Amino acid sequence: MNIRLLSAIFFCFSLPITSMEMPVSREQEFLQAVANNDIAKVELLLFLGVNPNFFSRQDRGDFSLAIAAVNGYADMVSFLLNVNVDPALDENILCKAYSIRPQLNENPYMFFQRRDKLLKLLISHPRTNLNCKLWDGTTPLIKATQMGDFGQVYALISTGRVNAMAVDSFNKIALQYARDPNIQNVLKYFSQPTATPKRKVPEEPSPAPKKAKERKKETYYSSKEMLKNIPGYSETAFTQEPAPSVAQPQPVSRMKSIPERFSAAISSNDVNAIRQLLMAGNDVNTIVNAKSGQTVLMQAASINALPVVNELLTNGSINPNQKNIEGETALMIATRIGAGEVVYRLLQDPRVRENINLENNQGLTAFDIANEKQYGPWLPIGKMLLDVGGGIGSSAERKPISKPQIERPAISNAAYARLSSTLTRESMPLEILGFKKEDIPTQDQIRKAYRMLSLKWHPDKNPGDPEAADVFKLVSWAYNALTQTQ
Repeated sequence: MNIRLLSAIFFCFSLPITSMEMPVSREQEFLQAVANNDIAKVELLLFLGVNPNFFSRQDRGDFSLAIAAVNGYADMVSFLLNVNVDPALDENILCKAYSIRPQLNENPYMFFQRRDKLLKLLISHPRTNLNCKLWDGTTPLIKATQMGDFGQVYALISTGRVNAMAVDSFNKIALQYARDPNIQNVLKYFSQPTATPKRKVPEEPSPAPKKAKERKKETYYSSKEMLKNIPGYSETAFTQEPAPSVAQPQPVSRMKSIPERFSAAISSNDVNAIRQLLMAGNDVNTIVNAKSGQTVLMQAASINALPVVNELLTNGSINPNQKNIEGETALMIATRIGAGEVVYRLLQDPRVRENINLENNQGLTAFDIANEKQYGPWLPIGKMLLDVGGGIGSSAERKPISKPQIERPAISNAAYARLSSTLTRESMPLEILGFKKEDIPTQDQIRKAYRMLSLKWHPDKNPGDPEAADVFKLVSWAYNALTQTQ
């Protein structure tokens, strides 16, 4: 036999079976397009006649809507529901949607928005099973109650297809997990057991009609017997004449004053009402709240009402640097509560920037108030105040040191040379304690250096040595000068 023919036959039989690709049906291609979230390809395959309710495996229940729900494709689920895909083919499809997880590096806000859209689509469909069981034994209603999502609880309950009395693996119903009062009210209303209708008893034939006198007399005695059973009943109580009714005075509605109208508009963040009050010619600099003693701008800053603050600052007649009883301006009040947006808007006003270093009754500026906390929203607020203040924000940086300067002791050059050969009368206190000019020692390091030198050159340890006493005076002077500076 030809050697080439034998080698060709051997090569054909030596090929692995996995290299022979099986033909893929359109249904399998349809499910793959759903898994890839390719709506255009899904629409094309549906146009070619693919059954959207096709099952790839009966035991696993893989069909298009379940695949889209597991992957969290809300747009794909919406498209499949519009082409009449039946969600009842999978009884656990809603529970699969509750079990989705965020994708890698996905924004949490976008994930919750996508999940809520997916759940809303499935819950609103009349063929979805809303009483399925999750992996932990809870139902969708119990899971939504545990998360405190009132919107999902109300959406599930309002369908009328949810069993509110269903229990989880701990034998608890959804009402026992509710913490939100609104969710509790909704679950209590729908968790009440419905009364079973009573069985109708066949009515007896009505007796012959009685005469009018007999009927009136029987009704009178039966009513009287019923009244006697009431506790505290007295026959004379019904015979006494009723007391004449006295007309109650109607409450007179009081017109709100201008400060009260401003306070109501600020608390409700009503910019239109503020604009109308300003157009009426009211002087906002003289309007003060009787309870808090704050002006209109201070009230708006104290509740972080940015639209009202913007409207008030737009009005050029307002003074943004007014102080309350405690000596604080609107900028200090907004800084104290951490209202960064209000602080930013106030700093845009040139009148506020010019007087940014105003102090309250305690001698603190707005920067000092932000610098007290140094966390959360006060960090960017302090940076804004420091930048606008030209790098000097605190009151301590603006005030000169009022402590008296300690004079250098008059000692001989021999005392300097005995402490160190490099020291002179012009040496700095840092050099006297053994540091370099460029060093920035801490207070503990300065104290430790002073303690070592003072123990070495103390007069009690060097009796009869006047130079040691001078060195001790020099070391004490250097320590006092450094600690006073710090």
